[in-house]
Amino acid sequence: MADFFLEGVRAPGLDPAHVVMVGDDPEADIVGAAAAGPGAVWIGPAKAWPAHLPARPDRIIPSIAAL
Repeated sequence: MADFFLEGVRAPGLDPAHVVMVGDDPEADIVGAAAAGPGAVWIGPAKAWPAHLPARPDRIIPSIAAL
């Protein structure tokens, strides 16, 4: 999954160190982004972070409006 995120960052010529992935799905959005290098922001105030996942988001926000 990390390849997917890296391609999405590198195709337009961006540096992964200057990109964040914002998403609401811990496994599909946050874990993949964390493995690829971009920062990860989780929109997930109503649920607890799944303890079994190997990565955690850099930030947690209550809604997209919080960006």
